[in-house]
Amino acid sequence: ATTPANNDEFVGPLPLSSLLDDANKKLLKFISSKEGSYNATNNGTTRDNQILNSIGGDSWVKKNKVTTSKQDNDQKLLSTMTIGEIMDLQKGHNPSRSPNATNKRTLFAVGAYQIIPDTLKIALRDSDLTNSSVFTPENQDKLGLALIYGTKRPRLRDYLLGKNSVTLNEAHNDFAEEWASVPTPAGTTAYPETGNKAAHSAQEVQEILKEVRRLNIEAGKS
Repeated sequence: ATTPANNDEFVGPLPLSSLLDDANKKLLKFISSKEGSYNATNNGTTRDNQILNSIGGDSWVKKNKVTTSKQDNDQKLLSTMTIGEIMDLQKGHNPSRSPNATNKRTLFAVGAYQIIPDTLKIALRDSDLTNSSVFTPENQDKLGLALIYGTKRPRLRDYLLGKNSVTLNEAHNDFAEEWASVPTPAGTTAYPETGNKAAHSAQEVQEILKEVRRLNIEAGKS
């Protein structure tokens, strides 16, 4: 599938390979620098809004067990698992908030872009990947691009593609609503109740958005 000439909306999987250029790699690095590594995981928040089982480095995973080193033969490094395997482990209840639930999830936010269950479904739908695709660094970058340029954040997408109908602040708010480490124009995280904090300045956010918009226009993506 391709992008319509007028960029009103994307239809089907995005042409992600054409978007993964130096400008967008810089934007992805900006996000991941404060979100996590390609093997980072957590399992949501506790009742007192602390991050549950947060691993910023290597996560070795199997059902009901995630550790920083391989302890069991059937544990896999996160980035070697398929997207379908990860989605299966994201199903179920938060083990801290629902301790008596019979079906407790093993993973919540995963990878360099800390993608949570419902968001992963959208990113996968908007990407050229499938459930059997491995959660490699390259494929994680594609999923990150799908969140930026897909259907979930149209104001962010349209601003970066040069549309004049969207303001910088509108795109900035969309960006902040997707990633908790990205502050709103007011300088605070959009999700203070989840134990997250903004990790950039609002000025840094606006500078990167303006730069990527300019480079997209120069590259003919507008």
